[in-house]
Amino acid sequence: MKRGIGSPGGPGFDDGAEPPSKRSHHNSHGHGGYHGRSESLGTNIPRTKHAFKVLITDSLAAGLLGTHGSVKDDIQKETGARLVFSNRNDYFPDTKYRVLGIYADDPNVILDVFSCILPQLVSHGDEERKSQPSGQTDLCGKESGEYIFRFALTRRMQSQIVGSHGSNIKFIRHDSGAKVFVENESVLGHRAGKVIGTPNTILAALRHINDFVQCESEYEEEFYQGFSRIINFYEAQQ
Repeated sequence: MKRGIGSPGGPGFDDGAEPPSKRSHHNSHGHGGYHGRSESLGTNIPRTKHAFKVLITDSLAAGLLGTHGSVKDDIQKETGARLVFSNRNDYFPDTKYRVLGIYADDPNVILDVFSCILPQLVSHGDEERKSQPSGQTDLCGKESGEYIFRFALTRRMQSQIVGSHGSNIKFIRHDSGAKVFVENESVLGHRAGKVIGTPNTILAALRHINDFVQCESEYEEEFYQGFSRIINFYEAQQ
C-alpha cells in the first residue's frame, strides 16, 4: 500500500504537535469532488445537511444490514440518521469495500451511528482474527486489540484533516491515541482513509475527523454534488 499523507516520513507529516487550526472560509468553486455525468446518480440519496462515508467489508455490511434490513432499521430508529449502502458488488475503487453513507441534519447524529457501527466492526474483526491469528486484516490492526475503521472523503476534506505541515492529523493522533492515515491518490474526487486503534481511541479520532468533514457542508450544493450523493462508485464511473 502506498504511504498516505500524514504517515510517518510521508508528505504532510509534522512531528510538532499542534491543535487543529480553524478552517478558513474558501471559495466553493473548485471543491474537490466529482460531478457525475448521470443525472439519475444519487437520486435515492437523502438531501441532508451532513454526511459521512464509511468503507466496510461485505461481512460487515451484512451485519449492519441484518435480516431483511432489521439492524439498519434499528440503527436508523435509534439515531435518527439515514443509512444508504452501495449496491452489492459496487465497491470503492481499487478495494473490496462497500460504501456506507450516513446522512443527518445534526453532525452529532453521525457520531451516534459510529457508536453503533463499532460493536459490529469488533465482532466481525474478531471473526477475521480467528482465521488469521497474526498480522493486519481488513478489520484488525497488527497489534492485539487494534481494529481498523475505514472512511472516504474528498481531497479538500483530506487537506483540512492533515493541516499545514501535518499539524491537524498529528494533533488528532496525539489527542485520540489512534493511528490515522489518508491515502495520496484520488479516485472520482475521493481518497480513502483509516483509523487504527481500540474502539475508544477510534471513536475519539472520528470525532475530530467528522468535525473537519462537516465543515465542508457549509457549501451545501458542492457538498451534496461532490460528496454526499456518490455512494455507488462503479455506477458513477459509467
